[in-house]
Amino acid sequence: MLALTLVLLIGVGFGALIEMEYPKSSGLPEGVKKADQLMIFFIFENYGNGLFRGLFVGCMISAALSTASSIIAVISSTVHLDLLEKKSRKFGRLEITGRVVSVITGIFCYILGKDLIFYYYIKYFL
Repeated sequence: MLALTLVLLIGVGFGALIEMEYPKSSGLPEGVKKADQLMIFFIFENYGNGLFRGLFVGCMISAALSTASSIIAVISSTVHLDLLEKKSRKFGRLEITGRVVSVITGIFCYILGKDLIFYYYIKYFL
């Protein structure tokens, strides 16, 4: 409970900082298309090329990879335990089956993610 409260306070603190730095009445700074981009704009503008900028980007990538890993684990576990094991007792008990399902799920998620990234890149940046 304490950890969730701490995360909430950090989020509220960053929100208040962004609101003080870029009030809604003054509009968005040049180069920012949506309000969702204000946080990264603030970090890049105020901290230049230093360590904090790299740490921030690394944390964002780490959070994305952690989420993707959890999604793949849940999908694989669901397919293996709920579908394969119930349909075929012999097939579902093999240890290698879970690993194969994980690899197939990872490849499937990669293909879907790559297509979505390509779609949004064309839609918003070209």
